[in-house]
Amino acid sequence: MKRIAFLTTMVMCFAAGLLWAQGGPPGGGGKGGFGGPPTPKRQLGQTFRAVGKLQKKPLSKDQAAQMLAVLSPWRTKPKMNDDEAKEVSKKLKPVFSVDQLNELDSARDGGFGKGGPGGGGPGGPGGGGDEATRAKMMDYFQKRGELAKDDNPLNVKLAESRMKEGSAAFAKAFPEMAKDSGDRAARGQRRLEDLKKVWQMLDATAKGGAAPAKGEAKKAAPATKAPAKTAASKEPARKS
Repeated sequence: MKRIAFLTTMVMCFAAGLLWAQGGPPGGGGKGGFGGPPTPKRQLGQTFRAVGKLQKKPLSKDQAAQMLAVLSPWRTKPKMNDDEAKEVSKKLKPVFSVDQLNELDSARDGGFGKGGPGGGGPGGPGGGGDEATRAKMMDYFQKRGELAKDDNPLNVKLAESRMKEGSAAFAKAFPEMAKDSGDRAARGQRRLEDLKKVWQMLDATAKGGAAPAKGEAKKAAPATKAPAKTAASKEPARKS
């Protein structure tokens, strides 16, 4: 029993470490991990998504424009390394006020330059199953980690592609874990939506507007009523 528990812990730690190295793929990983604090790239992705949750001190038009000046070059780049993520975070930090930085820290348990807490994230494998299953999961997460280790966490299209492909791959590799596959897909979809919403919010705020709510239609302008006819206008013209 002790040996099984030890193997379970080793597999979970190893897989969690691989997921940290990916920079936080949309389909996995929480705020913390067994391997310690998040990598700079994962931290950047989490903080970026947390910007959409600022409530007390929302971004101003100037702040959104400053953020876009830093982030726009990374909008479509497929790859990013940790040194690049550090540089982006360094440029973004002065954009925010002290109150906003504190709110970001609360929203994602970290913020710029701080590590997240330890603890299990939802991206790693569970501790159940036999030794063969755990070995299979360790191999699976190792390959997934290698596949996504250079991914840019700010690229929406790449994140969407990874999420769909990763969810399908997990479901195929572990059909006996159908419920977990569905949970992973749902978490990934929420993270992806958060990523999209922040980009949309930055674009709208920088232009001086607010991002429209999902499914909100533009209100049609009220119809202008024709002027009422006066009594004189109703009277027929007299023949001369």
